[in-house]
Amino acid sequence: MSDVFGVCILGAAFVLFFSIGTLMFWYDNWKSIRFIRKAKNATIEDIVKRCKELSANADNKENETFLGDYILSGTAEASLESCYTHTPCVFYRYEEVSDKRDENEVHHGITKGTTKDLKIKAAPFDLTDKSASIHVIPSEDNDTYEASYIGLSTETDFKGHLTYTESIMKPGELTVAGAVYCRNGEPYIEMNRQLKRIVVSSEPIDNESVTVSKSARNYLIATIVLVLVAVALIILGIMKK
Repeated sequence: MSDVFGVCILGAAFVLFFSIGTLMFWYDNWKSIRFIRKAKNATIEDIVKRCKELSANADNKENETFLGDYILSGTAEASLESCYTHTPCVFYRYEEVSDKRDENEVHHGITKGTTKDLKIKAAPFDLTDKSASIHVIPSEDNDTYEASYIGLSTETDFKGHLTYTESIMKPGELTVAGAVYCRNGEPYIEMNRQLKRIVVSSEPIDNESVTVSKSARNYLIATIVLVLVAVALIILGIMKK
């Protein structure tokens, strides 16, 4: 009986460990939902006008002023060139994977490919709407994991045992949701410093928020199911003790 109790408790601990992971994913998605829902829609022209008005009335124009979280749409020009296809873009993610396995991997039944190279790069760019433009800073200290890119174009190339995958955010019509600041009469948009969120999308932001909402719901359901399984295992273990 004690063996059954130990197995049940070990199983419960294992399940609870995975539930912590799903809970973290849910929290991350919830932060995105919270950020997108409170962001206001505006035109770049309105933001530029408001920034100039604030600077004209400010005693110290060099002070940074937070204008709020906004969703802005416009046209972006390329600020990068992707490393594999050399395509003009504002962001790229490149991965080189080998399906060749060494003897140790074969012995342990590992069938997944091995990542040989991984490059992720973003660069600031200007978003233009009619006659106004705003500088977009996708992430702090080039930490691209703080930015969410929606609607990437992906190309995959196979050469022997190597697979090359490159995902890029092409220039053109883009929508950005982020925190807008004003300094020296010039506005710029970057990540929300509290929620660590900025979204760059080639699709309407509303679609992104729906996707995030579904993901958050799924992660929450998975967490609840895992916790219930863990509780059931604990009860079973106690009954068999």
